[in-house]
Amino acid sequence: MKISTRTRYGLRLLIHLAGQDPGTLVNVKEASRHEGISAKYLEQIIRSLKKAGMLSVVRGAHGGYAIGRPPDSITALEVFQALEDGSLLMDCLNHESVCDRRDQCSTVDFWVEFRDVITNYLEKVTVADLARHHRDKGAAMMFYI
Repeated sequence: MKISTRTRYGLRLLIHLAGQDPGTLVNVKEASRHEGISAKYLEQIIRSLKKAGMLSVVRGAHGGYAIGRPPDSITALEVFQALEDGSLLMDCLNHESVCDRRDQCSTVDFWVEFRDVITNYLEKVTVADLARHHRDKGAAMMFYI
């Protein structure tokens, strides 16, 4: 299973926005620089996240982006579904018509269970969880002279 850069970068953007003070807007240039992601590519990701209701946008000279919902209400699964083609793993698990051997397949039950484990995990993890982990990880790395 390979997760696209769109999903990885989308999660990073949401974690960055979740770490901002409430009401703080972040512009594309700042987010691009902070995350090391091309601004043009980030704009494509932002469009998808906005469409899914995960980002709010303020236009204008002092505009920018903010997280559109409480970070604890946005799951990793929602981000995945907004930025991927929507399917986890193989097409045959999502569309029975793709494979005419599905009823006789020796591995379909394994793949269904595997998909369900991943789906359940992604449903449990929120952007708030990831932001908290990132913050705690950063705090643990700080040291003073």
